[in-house]
Amino acid sequence: MTGSHHPVQEVRDAIYGFVKLSESEWELVDCPEFQRLRDIRQLAMAHLVYPGATHTRLEHSIGCVHLSALMFDALVERDGELIESEFNLPRAEQQRARQVLRLAALLHDIGHPPFSHSAEELLASEVDQATGKLQLDSRGKPKRITHEEMTARIIREGSIAQRIETLFEEQRISAEEVIAIATDFPCARFDRQPFHVFLHDLLAGELGSDRIDYLLRDAHHSGQKAGDFDYRRLVGTLRMVPPPEQAETGPRIGFDHGGWLVAEQMIVARYLMYQSLYFHKTKRIFEIHLEQFMREWLKARFDVPELPVDVSEFTALTDSAVLAELGRAATDARDPGRAHAQRFRDRSHMRLARELILADNCERRQDRRKPDKKRFAALANGVRIKFGESVVIDEPDRSATTMFDETTRIWIRIDEKTRYLDDISEIVRGMSDKIWRGRIYADREKVTEVKRFSEEWLKNHPAGEFKQEGGGDAGG
Repeated sequence: MTGSHHPVQEVRDAIYGFVKLSESEWELVDCPEFQRLRDIRQLAMAHLVYPGATHTRLEHSIGCVHLSALMFDALVERDGELIESEFNLPRAEQQRARQVLRLAALLHDIGHPPFSHSAEELLASEVDQATGKLQLDSRGKPKRITHEEMTARIIREGSIAQRIETLFEEQRISAEEVIAIATDFPCARFDRQPFHVFLHDLLAGELGSDRIDYLLRDAHHSGQKAGDFDYRRLVGTLRMVPPPEQAETGPRIGFDHGGWLVAEQMIVARYLMYQSLYFHKTKRIFEIHLEQFMREWLKARFDVPELPVDVSEFTALTDSAVLAELGRAATDARDPGRAHAQRFRDRSHMRLARELILADNCERRQDRRKPDKKRFAALANGVRIKFGESVVIDEPDRSATTMFDETTRIWIRIDEKTRYLDDISEIVRGMSDKIWRGRIYADREKVTEVKRFSEEWLKNHPAGEFKQEGGGDAGG
């Protein structure tokens, strides 16, 4: 038996007005694994700074369904023949592909832990199946299972997979095909075709619906209007763009000439949102305190300071479940997480004592894209030795994002020629590749002392002192 695929349910959305879902899609919305997203905040602790930022992964996921379909329809209308030939996606199959994309957009975030990205450092460690040893990342720390891998596990092991294959049997849509688009998690269970990569890019790429929706939604609910931009114009100027002459790749999603301005708007919006919201100093320290508390709580509950990998145990954990434990711990003198929990109850969080931004941590102006990471690491080590548990270090690799690299440069088609946005836009060309922050927080009574120590240390250890031998920068 299969469900109806015609739009029959309407959801009033704060960004797009009414979003229409089919009866079959609505049956997936009703799954407990998806309903859990009502209790996973999109921005973790941002509501402690921006009181309106209490929106959830559920509304973001529904918004992504709507926006993904808008973008797919716009590209097919303008470049359907190119999509057919380049991705071996015949016109007769394009509506099926559209449905798979909508399902992937709906389910792409169900693997998020409580408080979304803020708890990702608590996801379970990866273990080498052959040796039984922990796998390490580039920093020498345990490599974590990603929220994308948890998304794949939840789809497979819960009720969702069976519902997909029953409801969408006539369209031959499998759960594994949805996973192949919803995540970038390597999977040997499904033969990923070029059009699946195209659909994944439409959802999660540089110009994907995921990024567009979270910027618009976070700006709306936080009240931080710096993140707003004209998404209607963006959709209206999307094209499948042939590569620039020097690029050894095929066509990909870009803009026609009319998209130049909105592309700049989106990049500037993203930059300003990281500056004002995602990396807000108070938001960050509350998330650090939250992680500290959760490590103690998880260790007491599961014997290891990590989130469980078991799907039933993982999906039982929500923001409300953690906050209830945090409130209980704040009044329990025997609870090992009490000190961290009290910082929320009393708003006695640590305060920012010193921040290094990229521009302050380069030897010369022309090095503005190459922060000397070893300098901040040495400063942080000195602060830890002197002040002990009175300080917390917010490491740059936890408070940084890459704005541009060779794989994410935006293409614009102008006068029958494809050009890179950063080559033609003065705004984008002047921006750094990264937003980079190294921060030192201290207990309120220690802030002045830590700040004075840091200033003296930085004065005695100028930028460039910690360059690697051979002249390479320590930041990589």
